[in-house]
Amino acid sequence: MARPGAQGFEVYIQNSAPIAPSPGDFWFDTSGATVLNFRTNFGNWLAVSIPTAALNTLSDAVSVLSQNVSVLSQAVSVVSNAVSIVSQAVSVGDAALSVRIDTQSQSISVLSQQVSVISQALSALSQGVSVISAQLVSAISIHNVLSAAVSVMSTTLSNLGSVATVTLSNAISVISQQVSVISAGLGGLQLRVVSLAQGVSSTAAAGIAVSGLSISVAAGGIYQVDGKIMYRMSAADALGIILNFPAMVFAAGTVKGSNLLTQLTSVVVGTFDEGASNSVIFSAIMSTTSTAIATLDAIFNVSAAGTIQLNARVSATANPVSVLAGSYLRAYRIV
Repeated sequence: MARPGAQGFEVYIQNSAPIAPSPGDFWFDTSGATVLNFRTNFGNWLAVSIPTAALNTLSDAVSVLSQNVSVLSQAVSVVSNAVSIVSQAVSVGDAALSVRIDTQSQSISVLSQQVSVISQALSALSQGVSVISAQLVSAISIHNVLSAAVSVMSTTLSNLGSVATVTLSNAISVISQQVSVISAGLGGLQLRVVSLAQGVSSTAAAGIAVSGLSISVAAGGIYQVDGKIMYRMSAADALGIILNFPAMVFAAGTVKGSNLLTQLTSVVVGTFDEGASNSVIFSAIMSTTSTAIATLDAIFNVSAAGTIQLNARVSATANPVSVLAGSYLRAYRIV
């Protein structure tokens, strides 16, 4: 049986010569003789006799060496197992580290994406701020323009106000003159109206003046006078209407009204002329307290300036008459 040598030669331990030995090989003959043979370069064996004691010592040394090799082999096996365990631990650590690195990498990737989104939002916000800033500048410019326009308009309106005041005053003056011309052509108008109901309880022959029912007349003027007197008796009684006026060249007129007797209505017409001042020109006997009306229509050619005044009277102080609001006298100066 051949054993590899440390220097490349072979050691054979067997009871017969090796079949294909090489120079430098050793053959220990186990056939009974304690002979160690060495293969020479000449192709023959050089036999060396070894004492038995030396051989035993060598065998013991080989045995010890074999045991040491076995122990070393076991130590190498333990180390190999330890290396394997360490390798597995390193592999597990590598895997865990790889997982942590992957997790951290994913977190960093997510954070990077979020930073990118925030960056885009900030960019959009910056653009919005730029747009708003431009609009604000534009608005300020518009405000300045409008402010200047308002200032100009204010000055213009101030100037126009002065001009308008003068123009309006002139216009009013012109209109007043035109009204005067129209009044001269159509006759100056006077309108007198009773604003509040008035109670009349006078029994005097010329009666008492009804407040508000008076017309001013000028000498030489000719006036058309008309009017409506609404009244209501407090009890069945007689009503008299009187006109008090200044001297006239001539005058003529009528007063028409109702005369209620026992629910039967008849029309009463009173007439007068220039000599009827302070005389009763209309008299009606009223049997009810219903509202009634008397209508005046006359022409006055005035001789002396004065006032045409409408008076009223009753037959008994205890039965007053109310001249109602809305009663009026109206006069046109026609000459």
